[in-house]
Amino acid sequence: MEKEGELTKSIQGKVAEKQDIERPKSHKPGSERQEKAEQSDLDVSQTAHGFARESMDFRDLYKGYSKSRVILLPVEPYLIHACWEVTHKDIEKAKQRLGNDYRSSQAVLRFYDITNIIFDGTNAHDTFDVDIDLQSRNWYVDLWSPDKSYFVDLGFKTRDGFFLPVTRSNVV
Repeated sequence: MEKEGELTKSIQGKVAEKQDIERPKSHKPGSERQEKAEQSDLDVSQTAHGFARESMDFRDLYKGYSKSRVILLPVEPYLIHACWEVTHKDIEKAKQRLGNDYRSSQAVLRFYDITNIIFDGTNAHDTFDVDIDLQSRNWYVDLWSPDKSYFVDLGFKTRDGFFLPVTRSNVV
């Protein structure tokens, strides 16, 4: 019993010591420090090493990855989220390949049902196209069956049905 009492007192002492530690103070909008920070060219937040970071406009941070790509993410059994990036270079290549047909072409996600097969480029069970707005950079697609395997080619489809793929996704 005596050891339990000593242990309890020791733990209570350690807790009390920790409570006495000075906590960082927050700075409310309008405080002197906040006003100085707004006038400064530096971000007052500190990194893990204690050095101030230069402020930057994070909208300029994303410049893309210089590679066209499309990624499929399962959301629910009957819903897939597709997100993509198509480089300016690949759009220019598509314009050259399609010529005058480019203006009337439609950006599409061409879905391939490859359930339980080794895809050789021609043997998909089924395909279907989903018209997209290329600039939206993402799209949700409803599916008919939750037990199928799909991938997509993002590309351009002309009025006469010709399809020019730009990039291929992962399989979901």
